[in-house]
Amino acid sequence: MPADDATIEPDAPIRAVDRVLGLDVALPLAASILVAGMVLWLWSQRLAYPYDLEWMEGGMLAHAWRIARGLPLYVEPGPEFVPYVYPPGYPTLLAALGFVFGLSPALGRAVSIAGTLLATAAAGRIVHRQTGNPLAALVAAATFLGTYPASGAFFDLVRPDGLMMGLLAASIAVALERHRRAPEVAGALLALAFLCKHNVAVFGLPLALGLWLRDGGRPALRFAAAAAAPSLLAVLWLEWRSSGRFLQYLVAVPMSHPRYWDRVWPGMFQEVGNALPVVMLLAAGAGLWLALTSRRTVGVPVATFLPVFVGMACGAVGTYVPPKEPGLANIPAGLAFFAAGAGTVGLALWALRGARPGWRPVSALALGAVALASAAAMRAHDGGYVTVLIPLYWCLAVGFGGLLAWIGGWPGERMRALMVLAATCQLSWQLLRFDRAALVPTAADVALGDRLVAAARSAEGEVLSPFAAWIPVYAGKPPSVHDMGLWDLEAPGGPFEADRQRIRDAVAAHRWGMVLGGNRPFPYGLNEHYRVLEKVVDGGDPALMPKTGLQARPIRILVPVD
Repeated sequence: MPADDATIEPDAPIRAVDRVLGLDVALPLAASILVAGMVLWLWSQRLAYPYDLEWMEGGMLAHAWRIARGLPLYVEPGPEFVPYVYPPGYPTLLAALGFVFGLSPALGRAVSIAGTLLATAAAGRIVHRQTGNPLAALVAAATFLGTYPASGAFFDLVRPDGLMMGLLAASIAVALERHRRAPEVAGALLALAFLCKHNVAVFGLPLALGLWLRDGGRPALRFAAAAAAPSLLAVLWLEWRSSGRFLQYLVAVPMSHPRYWDRVWPGMFQEVGNALPVVMLLAAGAGLWLALTSRRTVGVPVATFLPVFVGMACGAVGTYVPPKEPGLANIPAGLAFFAAGAGTVGLALWALRGARPGWRPVSALALGAVALASAAAMRAHDGGYVTVLIPLYWCLAVGFGGLLAWIGGWPGERMRALMVLAATCQLSWQLLRFDRAALVPTAADVALGDRLVAAARSAEGEVLSPFAAWIPVYAGKPPSVHDMGLWDLEAPGGPFEADRQRIRDAVAAHRWGMVLGGNRPFPYGLNEHYRVLEKVVDGGDPALMPKTGLQARPIRILVPVD
């Protein structure tokens, strides 16, 4: 029976509103919206920019240009084309879409943005399905988006990273579903991700392990078959079509490059700590909690002292070398080192308990371990830019959402407050790290690009533009061979090292009627056989400089020596 108006307390509506949308929801919700809004605004400012946001964009469009014309990718290195060390999945999709929408940087970025949004949705889906906490799911998705600047602002570039991450994340999310066909769909998605960047194949191991622990051997085998069979068939077909050069480009060429392990320790941990300090703080706390759960097995002194001591030792050693990124203290990086040490000891002591863990923690730990190992191996590679950390950041964001849901599930207002504080502080930290001015192209960038296009249009014959390979296309000419492909071949002992002579011979023979020379060396006899006609930009002028990645751009117009 409804109560009289006289019996209704005056502040009851206020308390009702507070229960629906209290401060504990408003803070992380506002921070998530601000992070997502910042990323979406940046994408809107960069999407239609006609020139390279990152210097490899034009070369990737050249891959799609060749596929659209039925030309092979994995050819002998020559003055016409040298492929990147990537599978053909992403440029093949661009070529197919280009027949409808036209091949352009905007198309390539739209595909990458779609892949990134798919990865973001998958992160939120996983956390919500596994924990039932929608707020933690929202924070996990926003945390991944917030790693955009820490990942080199590669989420929206004409590169395979965004699409690869979307397909990989979708594969993980589908594998966690209890649908009858989930293993096959997850395997197929992983195979598609493999065709974008082949290093993601290692993620099949933790996914198969999780399916085996949860559902038994048959679903795991179905997943493995669905992932491996199309991938293997694609590799065999590409090997046959390229006369054995496909695996030479994807495996032998990168294996010839040097490794720099200081990028991993301390470099990678500093980068992760500076990107996700609160995530690292919670990870360190989780490691200590795991150690404490084993106190009955190893004793209270070991369970308390050992993880703290190892974590502090790792923090001291790791932060002895200051972070390369200026303006940031060692504290965020130190949290990552502490979490690595304390977490490793905590996991080891937790394993000594003798209790059989569930499939969820084992699968999560296996996935995180593979993401960490893969990121370390690729970051140490000579050409491994911070973009290789994207899958690791995604896994950490999902783990962050899981930890928030676990903390929020404990009774008491203090635990709820801790969850809200951690989520809000992490997202606020990420929001402060966005440098909008550095990431958004300007009118001066467009003006200089248009000037170079006009110069290329006036040239007779082909135009060599090794640092901005798509500019000749705007002038009605074929795309240029890209310096990145040539740089991959420079390491001694590589399978195509001798083929670089063909580029020198082409330069000496004046194959190109014009060269758009860059601010970086092009060591193929260019200065001997071409002369500077015009220097279009001074060294201190930032016009047409890429907004991320290697700072390489065309600055001179050269013509053949008489």
